Amino acid sequence: AICAAPVAVMSIVERDWGPDIKFTCYKDPNLIGEYSKLWVDTPVHIDLKKKFITAQAAVCSLQLAFLVVEIFSGREEATRLAKAMLYDYVSPLKT
Repeated sequence: AICAAPVAVMSIVERDWGPDIKFTCYKDPNLIGEYSKLWVDTPVHIDLKKKFITAQAAVCSLQLAFLVVEIFSGREEATRLAKAMLYDYVSPLKT
């Protein structure tokens, strides 16, 4: 989910996922509202356990896309595709 969409998703899943779920969205205190304790200030945030990927804004969409490629096809493939598009992909996943 990107931009404001993560807040909408959080309003649905927060009760089921509990207080340990973290997310990011567009950096606006009015939008984040009651979820400020769950919000992290990072362009893209991933929770592999809950299979939940969020991004702050449309400008983060390439990083988000290459992260999804990395999850499904590996870091080498994500890096190869990014280089073909002249994008400097840096994985947010720990190795």
